[in-house]
Order: sequence, then structure tokens, then C-alpha cells
Amino acid sequence: NLDYQKLIYEFGDIQYEIAKLKELSTIFETTKGENLVLSYLMQRRCNVNPKEISQELNLTSARVAAVLKKLEERNFLERFEDPENHRQTLVRVLPEGEAYHQTMHDNFSLSVRELLEMLGKEDAVNYLRIRRRIVSYYKDKNKRQGGD
Repeated sequence: NLDYQKLIYEFGDIQYEIAKLKELSTIFETTKGENLVLSYLMQRRCNVNPKEISQELNLTSARVAAVLKKLEERNFLERFEDPENHRQTLVRVLPEGEAYHQTMHDNFSLSVRELLEMLGKEDAVNYLRIRRRIVSYYKDKNKRQGGD
């Protein structure tokens, strides 16, 4: 009989170790806060309404506003009035934001490549298969619960 409580503790220990390791946290930090929003904006390649960012990334509007403010302070993006609807604000990435995103992407790619090479072909394929399965499970669970 599988001892899930033991596995839960081991999972927590691994999460803690990941958080402490700079290179591993670099891989996982790309999906948080400022980096997540900047990556989303770079993928969209167009001007975006903050409300759309909030909906797509499952972030509160207050969190999006705080992240956009920080990105704007770093000169990575700018907010401006929507010319078609003067009550709306749009966001666009500036050259400094594009350069930062490229550096972040390059570092991420290098770190992930090293990780996958260290695992070897079979384990790397299995690792990604398991991660896809986890994502699929939570997407399905969210749909069943009436979420996005």
C-alpha cells in the first residue's frame, strides 16, 4: 500500500530544496510575477488590455496593476490610452523589456537544456510527460469546477 503521507512530505522537501537552489529557482521563476506578465506580453506581440492579462494569467487586477507598475518603473513597458476607447488602458513592451525578456529566455533555455541532458533521453521524456499529465489534470479539474 502506497504511503501518500510520506510522499507528500518528500514532495514538500523537494519544493523547499528547489526554492533554495538559485539555478533551479531560475527555471521556475520564469512563470511568476513580472517575468510571467512580460512573457505573456511578448507572446502576444500586440498591445494588451490589463484586464485581459488578469483573465489569461489568472491574476487579480490588483496584482496585475502592481506588476505593470514595477515593469513600467524598470522601463520594460508603457501604459497608454486606447485610441479606440479612451476609458481603456493598453500596455506595450518597450525595447528594454524585449532585451530583458530575451536574456531571461536565453538563460531559461540554457538551464532547461542542462537539466534535460543531465536526466538523459528516457528520463527527460518521462519528466515532460508527467508534467504535461499534471497540467492536463488541473485543467480538466478546473473545467469540472466551472473555472476557466
